[in-house]
Amino acid sequence: MEDAGEMRKASTVPEIKPLDQYDFNRAKVCASVRWLLAKSYGSAENVPVELREPLYRDKYEQEHLKPSVSQLLLSPELYCRTQALLHGVSQPTPQGPPGDNSALLQLLTKRGLEPRDQDVAITEEDLSHTPIKTRAHLVLIDSLMSLAAMETVGKVKMTAEAEKMGGGAPWENALLFWVNRLNQTLRESTEDEKVPTCTDPQPVQPTVRTHTHTHIQITFYLSHTHG
Repeated sequence: MEDAGEMRKASTVPEIKPLDQYDFNRAKVCASVRWLLAKSYGSAENVPVELREPLYRDKYEQEHLKPSVSQLLLSPELYCRTQALLHGVSQPTPQGPPGDNSALLQLLTKRGLEPRDQDVAITEEDLSHTPIKTRAHLVLIDSLMSLAAMETVGKVKMTAEAEKMGGGAPWENALLFWVNRLNQTLRESTEDEKVPTCTDPQPVQPTVRTHTHTHIQITFYLSHTHG
């Protein structure tokens, strides 16, 4: 019979921490890198075991990106392969996939997804700089997430209601509409049948939709549509 410790290790339910103990920066790094690796390798199951946890602790209990993960991020091959696989969701590019970070940045800019950190464009030098500039890489991954959402939503016919959502790009409005519909369905399924429910989706106010909020929705949407 398994002891309690072994059962906890085998559990797939992640530990839920109180909000005051939650490390948003750490969560952002882990989620972004895991998403990138999963897309690049085809699925999370195909990612090598040693790369599935992107961080390690040094002797001072400080967390850093694993050297093997940093090396992958510093190589344009990882990003370019991910972009090629994402674009393959809809249709191939006439000029073929980008071969380096410079070409990738140009492609994203043409799609209206230029990676920018505090209104400053990310450069090829930022992405190849050592020691690694983690923020620059996170911004690039954000742009690739947006590209993935754009490619996915582009295959779905939008309703007139979705087009009225918020003031963002059409693909953002479609995602917000989908998230609102999902929230409405979940709410209705958990409420008492005797309590009247709202039949109209609750709109997300553009004034409170932050960059992080949008990408949380994007990541949630993609993880539930592509596995």
